[in-house]
Amino acid sequence: MIPLRCDTPQRRPSIVTPLLLVTCLAVYVVQGRWAPVSRGFVPLEFTHALFHPGMDTLRMCASCAAAFFMHANLVHLVSNMWYLWLFGNAVENRLGAFSFIGTYLLCGGISMIAQALYAPLSTIPIVGASGAIAGVMGLHFVMLPFSRILVWVPPIFFVRVPAFVFLLFWFYVQYASAGNGSEVRVAWWAHIGGFIAGLVMGVSLRVREARESGRRRSRAR
Repeated sequence: MIPLRCDTPQRRPSIVTPLLLVTCLAVYVVQGRWAPVSRGFVPLEFTHALFHPGMDTLRMCASCAAAFFMHANLVHLVSNMWYLWLFGNAVENRLGAFSFIGTYLLCGGISMIAQALYAPLSTIPIVGASGAIAGVMGLHFVMLPFSRILVWVPPIFFVRVPAFVFLLFWFYVQYASAGNGSEVRVAWWAHIGGFIAGLVMGVSLRVREARESGRRRSRAR
């Protein structure tokens, strides 16, 4: 299933989502000369920094942050930006700009760590916003599970499904791909880790909202 449109109504224009998209596009344009993919997040460097903290730790953190905005090729970039646009706008509207950028970056960091824990001795650089975007999708799963997603089911079918159905399908594909070792150069565990991080954050935000709503009702009595 390929998602084409999210039917969640927008209460206000998004700010962070288009800025992230433009930033990733700009970085892709210049990265061939100034920011080669070899500067991405390397799991072995994370493992080394974990046991030998120091300047290497700072360099590793910087490479992790930079990797969120770098992409290996045009297909990688376009697919990530499409998912960011589809799910990011709705989640940003739900959270607000500041909370959205915070959760986006945190999910991205957790996704990199998840991949490093799976392959701690790997020297293959990890680049791409997919882990952070997976976190956004996890948040969408919790906060907007029944919004409708128009999906294309090749070759000719177009159907609208609840968001939770599509996202469960997407997560299953990631987990199955990680389990059978397909496309070993794809950081499947970054996708899985980011999505689970988004789920946990979404649940915690929903619990906090429920508690605040309960306190407001108590004060109104």
